[in-house]
Amino acid sequence: MKRILIAILLCSGIWSCQVQNSYVRPVDSLQLFCYSSGLCGNYVTVPVELMELLLDFDDYLCKSQLDKEADTLFYGKIEEIYDNVYSFDDMSEIMIQCTIDTQGKSLREKGTVWLVASLYSWGYVDSDVLTGLYDYYLPEYTEIRAEDPDASEWVVAFDDMFETTLKYKGRTEGRDAWMVSSTGRAVAEKTGLVAVFTTGEAPLEVKERKMSDNERYLGNTYSGQFNVDIYDGETLKDFCHTTFRPGFTTKYDTNR
Repeated sequence: MKRILIAILLCSGIWSCQVQNSYVRPVDSLQLFCYSSGLCGNYVTVPVELMELLLDFDDYLCKSQLDKEADTLFYGKIEEIYDNVYSFDDMSEIMIQCTIDTQGKSLREKGTVWLVASLYSWGYVDSDVLTGLYDYYLPEYTEIRAEDPDASEWVVAFDDMFETTLKYKGRTEGRDAWMVSSTGRAVAEKTGLVAVFTTGEAPLEVKERKMSDNERYLGNTYSGQFNVDIYDGETLKDFCHTTFRPGFTTKYDTNR
């Protein structure tokens, strides 16, 4: 699974800077790409993978006890810690820990809202310019909204921080595909710099990669745009506009 760690870009004088462990260094185009990839990972990839997991879990809740015991994805990994509040822990295969409040409703019913009480996961990202191990989180009480289940459309959102709309396209060649529209903002608390991100005018397509010979999950492929503009007040300080091109090198344009 593609996991991205969100960094914080800060500014000092005329330089855009990154501050970590009390040292300051100028940001280059690679760092901007890494930062943009982090936002894409947290607000595109994570909602897709979470949505797939939760829809499977929604189906699991409707199964008979016998069928639940035969379910290798969830049985023995789920604990109902309060009424309709479930803790899921599988860091060996899916690499995810989360607590979900279903409020006793199904995501297949229009208007249902589930709450993410907590979520943590980790994994690798392997791209043209970046390979590494990352972890990710979603804010406590992120909402999962059944916007239009009959049209296979759900929304993952948190206050005015971000909103990601996911529309399931179906399976082609054995791979699930989603059309994802995401907008939001990330604010650096110490400096007030604001990163505004969007998938642009058209949704970003997220599709599972083909399985390997041993049927291990290999991650996702992407097609479309993910743009990040970083502001200091009204002033645009940095930007990274990424174009995902299946079969070709990912293209990214920055001001560095």
